[in-house]
Amino acid sequence: SDSGAFASPELLGQLNPVEKQILELSARKMSVREIAKELSLSRSTVHEKLTRLRLDHPELFPTPDSPSRPKAS
Repeated sequence: SDSGAFASPELLGQLNPVEKQILELSARKMSVREIAKELSLSRSTVHEKLTRLRLDHPELFPTPDSPSRPKAS
């Protein structure tokens, strides 16, 4: 599962099954609309859960500026 790429087993254990599915599909670069359709949820529910995950667990959503590797000086 792609969702484990940036998430520890402990963190994944804190997420409910729907959050894990949303996280996995998001990691596959699916849109909110596509995730909602896949999971039979409303787009607003998917958006709300992704927003909450980003706020509570920003480490799950690395950005280009993430300190994943040392920067050249």
